[in-house]
Amino acid sequence: MTVEQPPFKRKRPYMPTVPLLLNGELVEDLERMNAQYPGDLYVTPIVYDSTFALAAFTEREAMLEESRKMSNSAEFRWHVELRGGACADEGTPVPQFLRPWDLPNLRGEFLTISPEGKIRDLSTRVRREFLNWDNAIQSIGICAYPYSAYSDPNFSGIEHFINFRCWINPDWGITISSIRNWGLAPPA
Repeated sequence: MTVEQPPFKRKRPYMPTVPLLLNGELVEDLERMNAQYPGDLYVTPIVYDSTFALAAFTEREAMLEESRKMSNSAEFRWHVELRGGACADEGTPVPQFLRPWDLPNLRGEFLTISPEGKIRDLSTRVRREFLNWDNAIQSIGICAYPYSAYSDPNFSGIEHFINFRCWINPDWGITISSIRNWGLAPPA
């Protein structure tokens, strides 16, 4: 006899502060969406209806396809800059390491994550006296490579996949408990 396992649940409900599309449909009720989809979701920033938004998917492949559309979008870059970030033109040298900061606008303490580097559980990384990095990231520097920031440890929960060469203040309601610099081996 097998015992049925309950569905995986994220540590926290997903409550972004910008419009969210789930599998192409605008989410009107975040509480209902969290109840219907309590497991992993795959998210990437987009432009929707002339504003910065997030596209969430239940399948990773769909999210990766959507992120490719935004990587060279001038309108998307403009929206990143409106939100206080900045983007580098294609061909402009940018760091290969990923550098998240604990204060907005690339200030405060930072971590350095080399290409193909990852941190499975940010609560194990010390920052400032008696504090750790779990849910402390407030800005992320420009990186030559795509990266993923996850809401839960062990690269689970909500995966935010960033596939553009911009520095950002991820102020759209995300929490980050694990992070990975994909380097030359981004997800397929």
